Amino acid sequence: MKIGILGINHKSAEITTREFVSKAVRIRFSQDSAIAENAHCVVLSTCNRSEVYFSSDNLAETHSTLLNILKEEIDIAFEHKLYSFFGPDCFLHLARVAAGLDSAIIAESEIQRQVRVAYEQTLLHYNLPSCTHFLFQKSLKLGKQVRSSFALAQNQMTIANILFQTCESVLKRLQDVPILFIGNSEINRSIIGFFKRKGINNITLCTRSISSAKAMTENEGLSLLPWEKLADWQQHSVVICGSNAPHAIIARPGMNVRTRLIFDLSIPRNVDPSLSRHPQLILLNMEEITALIERKQQKNLLEINRAEILILEAVQRYHTAFCQKEKRVFACT
Repeated sequence: MKIGILGINHKSAEITTREFVSKAVRIRFSQDSAIAENAHCVVLSTCNRSEVYFSSDNLAETHSTLLNILKEEIDIAFEHKLYSFFGPDCFLHLARVAAGLDSAIIAESEIQRQVRVAYEQTLLHYNLPSCTHFLFQKSLKLGKQVRSSFALAQNQMTIANILFQTCESVLKRLQDVPILFIGNSEINRSIIGFFKRKGINNITLCTRSISSAKAMTENEGLSLLPWEKLADWQQHSVVICGSNAPHAIIARPGMNVRTRLIFDLSIPRNVDPSLSRHPQLILLNMEEITALIERKQQKNLLEINRAEILILEAVQRYHTAFCQKEKRVFACT
């Protein structure tokens, strides 16, 4: 199986290094780049990981080429924080990712959608070899099987849940406080839905594209804040930033800031880290939110181990079947 991966995630590196790698991957391995097409790259980019899956006849050489391209974009030492897998190890890794076993939130469903979208979007730009199709299709199948076979999701501590609990512990009566969401992203829409189900109604959404968010704001009863008035963020008690902006868009609060809690869910970060030193503000980024979630997930250890065994055994079977098929095809040519 001529497939490999070069990646970084929340387990292998701190948030600053992940930001550098994420930016470099987006710049150099976009789906319209010749480099990505020649190496048959599929890029999986989320708030906790940046991964480049590739295929070639010489995996070691292609791996070195991709790594050197990243080095051209990144000024800090980062290579020791990357991970690389080839062949069946790459297959096992993606299967675990698709199942949510490599996520900060065990068995999360969002990562399965992100894997599928990364694969399908790549197909719109260039062709992929049979091994890459096999890798993604079987990994997605195994991810679905794990979620249907195990009770991992029943004890799941989601980002929305941890944000809500943190807000309650700091601000007590959430129903009375103004909350601002920055960015009409998938993660923000999910958290808004959760907060609404908890009876939180004083919610405002700030987004670049008012028209794309209009239907949701009407359905959910949200207020809209134009992007050019983003500086008004400091008039809200809670700010949840899930924008796709490539740089910090929140910084330097004024003297009369009303904000007490800021959650930065973006990679690269959209909130200036120096705000964590403000005496009136609590700023939590994805690294800190992930740590909170992981401490609450220990009760899932037995189910996680059972799911890991299922995936390992299935990957071994699928890989053997794929190699046997490849040998038959080669023998007939």
